[in-house]
Amino acid sequence: MVTTTRKIQQEVVTFAKQKIGHKVGGGECFDLANKALAKAKGKTASDYGNVTLAADYVWGDLVATAMAQPGDILQFRNYQLKITTTTLTKVTHGKDPVAEYDGTGTKTLSRPHHTAVITKGGAKKLEILEQNVVRGTSGVKEKKVGPETIPHTNNSSTQINTKKVSVTKGWGTKAKKYIAKKNWPNFDSLVKHYMKKSVTEKTTVTVKVQVTGTLKAYRPKPK
Repeated sequence: MVTTTRKIQQEVVTFAKQKIGHKVGGGECFDLANKALAKAKGKTASDYGNVTLAADYVWGDLVATAMAQPGDILQFRNYQLKITTTTLTKVTHGKDPVAEYDGTGTKTLSRPHHTAVITKGGAKKLEILEQNVVRGTSGVKEKKVGPETIPHTNNSSTQINTKKVSVTKGWGTKAKKYIAKKNWPNFDSLVKHYMKKSVTEKTTVTVKVQVTGTLKAYRPKPK
């Protein structure tokens, strides 16, 4: 049997998903959670205190972020996310090194004072629906509802992929873009030397997630 709380959660998620690509209310982040709960006959932030622009809104019973469920409400305060991805590729022929190249990319995300609907829980990250946020590189806040993934713990992971490739002129042109010239000054000669031979590419991808600020997950309660 579905509990009252679970029914509210289900209706909150349904409401939020139906609004993807649309503006809810005035387009403020608060409006999505507030209207979703109201439609589901759940308590809203105004049932727990005065609603002001700077308030840390309460949306129900506080639960551990790692235990959050779809239909819970996520409240942000000074949340900052930095994801650094480092890729290192080593190319070898048997035991002989051919080349080595790396690259680093960084993604940042900020939610200083924000509210969102959780659509999927997780021990390390949450999937949410939200509005009134900057998406992409435009720098403009988007008032329409859309998805985002929010890590809530610092963590790192590493994946290693090894594959055999045949050395061709095209492979050399592509790989050269990433070669550190100070380490591989004779790369063109190496490509010529190994032309049509099979080499091994071992790629190590390390992702480091750094989270600061506060995230609070709330379990809705019936009116």
